[in-house]
Amino acid sequence: MTALARPATRREARAGGVAARRAVTRWAGRMFRREWRKQLLVMTLLTVAVTAAVGSITIVHNASFGLDSEFGSANELLRFDGSDPRKLEAGLAAARRSFGTIEVIGHRAIPVPGGVENVDFRAPVKFYRDEPRDLTVVALLRPDGAELVAECRLEAERALPGADQAQRTVHFTGSVRLAAEAPQQPPRRESGDAAIVEGAPVLAPEQVYRLYFHGPAYQVVGSAWRQGDGAAARLAADLPAQFTPGGTGATDEPTLTGTRLVELCFQTAGLLEAGTEARLALPSHVEALRLYAVPAEGPDLVATARPNGRRGFDCVVCDAAGTVVLRVEGYGTVPLPDPLPADVHAPIRSAMRG
Repeated sequence: MTALARPATRREARAGGVAARRAVTRWAGRMFRREWRKQLLVMTLLTVAVTAAVGSITIVHNASFGLDSEFGSANELLRFDGSDPRKLEAGLAAARRSFGTIEVIGHRAIPVPGGVENVDFRAPVKFYRDEPRDLTVVALLRPDGAELVAECRLEAERALPGADQAQRTVHFTGSVRLAAEAPQQPPRRESGDAAIVEGAPVLAPEQVYRLYFHGPAYQVVGSAWRQGDGAAARLAADLPAQFTPGGTGATDEPTLTGTRLVELCFQTAGLLEAGTEARLALPSHVEALRLYAVPAEGPDLVATARPNGRRGFDCVVCDAAGTVVLRVEGYGTVPLPDPLPADVHAPIRSAMRG
């Protein structure tokens, strides 16, 4: 007996696929007739949103800012020293002859009684790739007897890759105290109190700024030397302007706190610490900053910093007559871990160890 076997041929119902497609088509038609108004509204809203976004970006990109956004319609900014009325009038007359109509705006520095207290340097403000950043100053005012205290902090946000929220960092905190009466002027210092001892080594700016990394505007030490149990430094002459308001120009007008005079105190204490402890340290805390006069800069100003016995420094800035301009109390630092290079440390050690 012979048997032949063949694979069974599966017969598909061809009509089933057509019926399914017809059912889906009828269902889609019914959904469209029922929902077409909502779908049209969604499409309209999406079209309007995309058009508005593209249009606003185009307008902002092509907008040109007015040339008079900083100083009105003026195209020149002149500064005159008002300490001598005759020279001021001569300068204004020369400006009128050269430019015609001018507008004279007077500025006067007025000392504000009070000071700055309990400043903590929490984190440095870094400008990544030299790009600008938005900084926020928050001040909470409260009365303190007859005085007014502002609890302040400086903070900034930075968007990190892969993070849903921006990183917020508090960089500095401190209190600003405003008083109705000026603080009592400390006793005048003898004019020779910060004088250079004959034959003593004196640090030059090129030696100081092999240690420090400040830019030209804050290379404030003109010379530095050992002074008793501390160190002294004279403010450098012909410093470049320290501010560029609005990015249009620089100004040498004094600030109420004398930022470069405070920096002179910091750097003077840092030179003493580098010379005696062989380390570079960064600011971490200031107990108090006291203002006693308008902090106008001049090469006759000398800062003297001394250890205060509390693992910190006290510093005063005086003029040639011995008048105390400002005082920094309880300046504390945080040392960097890396040792100083021998060639950088050698001249500072020689000068600061006497």
